Amino acid sequence: MKDDYFKKIEQYFQQELSEKELAEFQQQLAEDEAFASAFETRQQMETFLENRPKREQLKATLTDMGEAFFQETNTDTPSKPAGKRIPMRSRLYWLASAAAAVLLLIFAWPFLFPSTPTYSQFAEHRPLSLQEKSVDGNALAGIEAAFNNKDYRTAHDGLNNYLKNNPHDITAFLYKGICALELNQLEEAQLTFENIRQKNSVLGQTAQWYLALTYLKRADFDNCKATLATIPADNYWYPKAQKLLARLP
Repeated sequence: MKDDYFKKIEQYFQQELSEKELAEFQQQLAEDEAFASAFETRQQMETFLENRPKREQLKATLTDMGEAFFQETNTDTPSKPAGKRIPMRSRLYWLASAAAAVLLLIFAWPFLFPSTPTYSQFAEHRPLSLQEKSVDGNALAGIEAAFNNKDYRTAHDGLNNYLKNNPHDITAFLYKGICALELNQLEEAQLTFENIRQKNSVLGQTAQWYLALTYLKRADFDNCKATLATIPADNYWYPKAQKLLARLP
């Protein structure tokens, strides 16, 4: 990784970038896959640090529970009469409660205290199924298989060739944009989704959703929120859009 990655990303989170530098930063996110990966890792770290006080509070509670448990079950303490020993059933109950709390801390934290959302958390793609059969059937099946198996480079190249002979297939056009999004070719993805949206096709709202995901991957939260807000309540993507909106900073 290049040494200046850390410096630029840190400046972003410290809000030290000028307007011009911020635009350049977002451009690099779109074009440099390694930089985008480093940014997402740093974003997850930032989320952890933001929630650390809550983690520490829960950790302290668990510690207090553990201390109380061992104090109450210490039968060798001279000041405690032999007849006041805590029953084994009660001790097992408190031990089980403490263990359950630890498991809650480990596994349920992301659900109890939602973090700043990332693209990978919302990137859900329906399987590709092209309707046009104007190209060789084996080639078409290969494109579909590549996309559905997350081989986005092969699918992207195949869709490019397919669209040369089927330029009006909006479904293929949309999935080419999704491939570009997965490959961090964000300029191409954004242009693709905007074009589909402007055509007022049946896939317009789907393109709207993916345009919002493109902004999310750029960490352009303002445009992401503005785009999500235009998805109507009767649309398939509306519940997901509302969930994402609720978690955006």
